Amino acid sequence: AVIYNAGLFVVLLEQDLSAYSTALYYANSKYHQQFAARGMAVLLYEGAEDIPTVFGKNYREALRDLQLADSWLQALNASIAGFNKFKQEHTTFLKDIRNYVGAHREQNSLAQLKVLENLDHMAVYRLGATFSEPLRSLVNFQIALLRYVKHPTVLLSEAVKAVAQDNSVEKRGQNLK
Repeated sequence: AVIYNAGLFVVLLEQDLSAYSTALYYANSKYHQQFAARGMAVLLYEGAEDIPTVFGKNYREALRDLQLADSWLQALNASIAGFNKFKQEHTTFLKDIRNYVGAHREQNSLAQLKVLENLDHMAVYRLGATFSEPLRSLVNFQIALLRYVKHPTVLLSEAVKAVAQDNSVEKRGQNLK
């Protein structure tokens, strides 16, 4: 379930990023450009925060349970490193947009207006392209993993493990009686 959840998470994130990119590209007024840029900035900020968690401890335990070769974890680490780098380089810029004019966390309207007036929608658009590089890498990783997981030998191996685990739990229950 953890692996499928992570896969769906990145697909939805990529879909939203694509929608914001399209909205920015076709926006026909400064307001609409800024509106789309604000939404994209929030998405980029939150995505960079959430991806390392979604692909964190529980996800890695699920990979270990599949007894994958080390190369799988190395590929995952390379993808996640791209998000960590993005976060380091752009979190302050994106957080300001998110807090002041994206999520309206800042209640000082003059401060909001200042951030809005200085908002460069093309800078956010370019950050979307930068973010999409490690995101595409992660989507490709998930596709390869899901292809591997649905291989008959992997499915049978997982079924055997599940039955063995059920039998073990059943035996422990009988011993307690």
